[in-house]
Amino acid sequence: MKIERFVNASRKTLVEAQVLCQDANSRISNARSSFSHWERSISKIRFLLNCLKNQGSFIKNCILKVGIEENLIEKEWTQSILVDLAKELKYWNSKINEQVRVLDSIENILDEDTKSESKNLGYFVSRDNLDILEKRLKEIPNVKYHIDNIRGQYNTMFKKVSNYLINKRLKSVQEYFLTNFENDSDDIKKLTTTLPSKLVSLEHDLADYLSSITNHYDQSKLLQTLKPADPDYTDLLEVVKNDNSELDGIVTLLRETVDEVDETLKTFLGIFNEIELKQKECNKLLFGVIEEFKINHEYLLIFNDISSLIDNFKETCIEDINNTRSLCIFYQKFEIGYQNLLFEIERRKTVAQKMTDIIKNCELELSKINEEDQKNRSEFLKLNGDYLPENIWPGKIDDFSPLYSLEYSIKEI
Repeated sequence: MKIERFVNASRKTLVEAQVLCQDANSRISNARSSFSHWERSISKIRFLLNCLKNQGSFIKNCILKVGIEENLIEKEWTQSILVDLAKELKYWNSKINEQVRVLDSIENILDEDTKSESKNLGYFVSRDNLDILEKRLKEIPNVKYHIDNIRGQYNTMFKKVSNYLINKRLKSVQEYFLTNFENDSDDIKKLTTTLPSKLVSLEHDLADYLSSITNHYDQSKLLQTLKPADPDYTDLLEVVKNDNSELDGIVTLLRETVDEVDETLKTFLGIFNEIELKQKECNKLLFGVIEEFKINHEYLLIFNDISSLIDNFKETCIEDINNTRSLCIFYQKFEIGYQNLLFEIERRKTVAQKMTDIIKNCELELSKINEEDQKNRSEFLKLNGDYLPENIWPGKIDDFSPLYSLEYSIKEI
């Protein structure tokens, strides 16, 4: 009967100890889970801050400084368009107009009508697009005005990104994060090291107490199965008696340890709640900076749109320059062709004169031969005409018409 009391008392104590330890461990686990979730959130914030830092540096140095200021505004727009392209426009505008003036100054000697509009070579060339480059040159000041405005917007944006967004807004969030969430913070040390270590120690104490109570219960159950005559009965009974006398003290220590766990958790959760509020504030500040980055991204799209307009202007100018260059080459070849035409006319005149001289010489030689032929015919008739009947060679014997006929025409050049 006495042994059964030991068993019942140890069972009751074990159940109570298990409930106390389980509840305490559950509260510790919940606190750890909340803190683990918080640590992941902090890691995410740390990651986002590093991303924003890198993105800010990329926007400032690569996109704004190098991409927009150096490559786009200074090289592509200012140098390439306002200087190089304007120089090309002026050169070819002067070139085409000078070429037309040259054609206007060359008299068309082939036109004998003094009142004709085609008295000079300029009459034969189109003047519809001669002023196209002049028009493009007149657009350059307007393009320069827009580029200057863009440069002003760029300077404003660069200062905003550098001085306000990076050096002020982002830096303030970084400093807030470092002050409140890095390991050298007192509260962070308590949450990551001091209090967790204490909770682990208390968990070990609870485990030891529960192990002692469980061991006492197991020994009580074993004693219940033994008989007084068994060899181990007396020694085990003495152990169970001694442990039973200490049972209340162990339970008291266990309860005190549970209370200490709760006090530690209270301190832990108090600090954690404060740090969680700071995390929410940090999130608020962080997402404010992210919104600023989005706004600046929209500003960058404006540069892209303006760049497209200026690129279209440049492409149009280059196309007009190429057309004007081709026109200049055509006009130069027209001038050369006209000079070659004059040479060709002289060559043809020379050929025509040679032909005329040859034909005149031919006529003279034929005339001489014909005179000789006429004499020979007369002599023939004197000697033979009276003896030959006419019908032996009808219409031919006494025919004194020339043996040749010569018809020709030479074009007047």
